[in-house]
Amino acid sequence: MRPLVILCVAAIALFRAGLARADAGAARTNEGDTLVHDVEQILAARQVPGAAFSIVDHAGMRAFAAGFADIEANRPATRDTPFRVASVSKLLVPLVVLALVEEGRITLETKVRDVLPSLPFVNAWEAESPLRIVHLLEGTTGWDDLRPAQFSLDRPTRSPLADVLALDARPLVSRWPPGAYASYANAGPTAAAAIVEKLTDEPYETVVQKRVFSPLAMTRATFETGTSPSVARAYTASRAPLDPHTVLFRPSAGLAASAVDMGNLLAFFVAKGSFEGKIRLSRASLARMLTASSTPGARAGLATAYALCIQTEIAEGRVWRGHRGGFEGTAAALFFDPAREVGYFLALDVDDDEAFEAIARRLRDELERGTSPAVLPPRRGASVAVEPGFYAVKNPRFERADAAHSLLDLTYVTVDHDTLEVSARSAHPARGRFVGADGRGYRRPEDPVTTLVAREDGALETAAVALVPVPLGSAVARIGALVLVAIALGSAVAHAALLLLVFLWKKRRFEGPTSLRLLPVIAVGALALGLALWATTDVASLGRPSPRSVLLFVASSVLPLATVGTLATFVVAYRSLGRASKLHLVATLAALALVCAHLGRYGLLFVRPWD
Repeated sequence: MRPLVILCVAAIALFRAGLARADAGAARTNEGDTLVHDVEQILAARQVPGAAFSIVDHAGMRAFAAGFADIEANRPATRDTPFRVASVSKLLVPLVVLALVEEGRITLETKVRDVLPSLPFVNAWEAESPLRIVHLLEGTTGWDDLRPAQFSLDRPTRSPLADVLALDARPLVSRWPPGAYASYANAGPTAAAAIVEKLTDEPYETVVQKRVFSPLAMTRATFETGTSPSVARAYTASRAPLDPHTVLFRPSAGLAASAVDMGNLLAFFVAKGSFEGKIRLSRASLARMLTASSTPGARAGLATAYALCIQTEIAEGRVWRGHRGGFEGTAAALFFDPAREVGYFLALDVDDDEAFEAIARRLRDELERGTSPAVLPPRRGASVAVEPGFYAVKNPRFERADAAHSLLDLTYVTVDHDTLEVSARSAHPARGRFVGADGRGYRRPEDPVTTLVAREDGALETAAVALVPVPLGSAVARIGALVLVAIALGSAVAHAALLLLVFLWKKRRFEGPTSLRLLPVIAVGALALGLALWATTDVASLGRPSPRSVLLFVASSVLPLATVGTLATFVVAYRSLGRASKLHLVATLAALALVCAHLGRYGLLFVRPWD
């Protein structure tokens, strides 16, 4: 009898356990249904065609999709639909580089010149500060980022990467000694991938297939974004479909992968280098991938410094590691929290910041369920004093952007005990209030880690910008010149408008030729139009002939031509002008000449973005 009772009890226990598992499975399904429903609502509200997303937590990896992969073909997005992931592609490069490091074929300190002598880079400090592989991966080469045309070029994916880099070597010039400052440059990871091709004697795609895609079961991942019919269609901001396109710098931005693919990659990172119980990369290598070392700020404890193609984001008091990506037709991100072993992936087929941030917040909320709220560290005094005064951005991502940074982004830093207040006209990442953290570091009051470091050379370094001190005299001169130029150009427009009203009202003719009043207005209008186009247009879309890129060429050409025309007309009509008109025109010409000289120094006159 006793054995029978035991069997009955065991059967009942197994039955109840089965019910519990079924209930848990249903709950997880319901949670997934709710998550997809919430994402679909955001997509509908923002008119975003489709999305692919994954989350990894204690329950494992879950992959989803919502909306359409191709509206015109009525093709729904699925878990297996590859979406372009833009700069998230960079995460693969250090994986294959570190695999070669583990095999002893290179080190991160290997000189680029020694392993890829054909790379046409220029480093004026090569003797004392040689360019190394680590600089390529940590964005500390000092290179300018790609030109607009390089973002837009379409080439077969099997083109050797060394040849791709040699097509236009203008960005491959170090603006400071490698390692001195960080500046995001897409050519760096592609150059590292070219070294991989040289060492393995295989195309980058083949190496990634063997070392990443196959081991991580990324069966839908592809770099053939311009020819693969399975890849989700990309759309413009106005939701017009874009033509299929294969990114030329494919290691940096050319990957397309499904929610399942990227979920597996996410699970690999969360599991600290293992996948399905097998070690794919040592924990030491993965830890090195997450640790920045190139710049003085990184070595002094800047927790958010760009590591080996790894960005750090802080959201809701949590620190996330991974990478974000975006260009026309794509917005993507893959981020994970190594400490809590959770993470998320998201990709949209249109670059919509509002929709992207709303969905990313929803995914993070899903991962926060049942966890304790983030706890901020205690406030501490930094061990180094920061000098108050003016600072300027040293390391713009695009060298041409320094034309604006050098004048408009003068920053003033005030110091009150262990608190810094960084004031700036533009919303660069160093603006705001910082309190003392460990060592030479500072953090925002709401941040859990050091986000700004006071370097020994006097610079203030964050993950995105480095601020260097500017002498008071230089700062005053810059501000004064900017104010005077603005007044002179503004008065030229106002004066021309006033004269036009006088002419229409009293039929009184202009003093001197009409063109003498009209040309400065045309020049100012061209300047305003050019600045507006640079500020509001995606860089990649300028890389091909389009209404905006042609208009930018016209604006940057009309400005100097109208300035020269004003000068020539002024010389011819000089004797017929009154003293007041002469003085006003001299001031206007001086302002236009200063603007043209400043823009010409940065190559912003007669700009052909598609070149």
